[in-house]
Amino acid sequence: MVNIASIITNYKYQSSTYKFLKESQWWSGEKLREYQINELSKLLVHSYNNVPYYKKFFDKLNLKPGDIELIEDLQKLPFLTRDIVSRNKEELIARNYPRNRLEYKTASGKRENP
Repeated sequence: MVNIASIITNYKYQSSTYKFLKESQWWSGEKLREYQINELSKLLVHSYNNVPYYKKFFDKLNLKPGDIELIEDLQKLPFLTRDIVSRNKEELIARNYPRNRLEYKTASGKRENP
């Protein structure tokens, strides 16, 4: 059976994404960089507030999300490796994301049962 609500929601998302891409393709380098920094800031705040691994990680390094103000500041953060992910799977799940919507994928992109 076709879920009309899902189709409408998907259409609205795709439509707004398309509109954004049409507008942003003409942004200046400065405006694009400002947008990237703003989105990065929102991601870091979300991660700090909702992902236990990142809360502990930032606290251990004595950092707050606001300490990352430029793309270059990302160098303050070490890479997230496959080993770190496999050792911290549960702590890398955002508390505000429904667990029933999680999908487990391997590095090859194949879906597997958790």
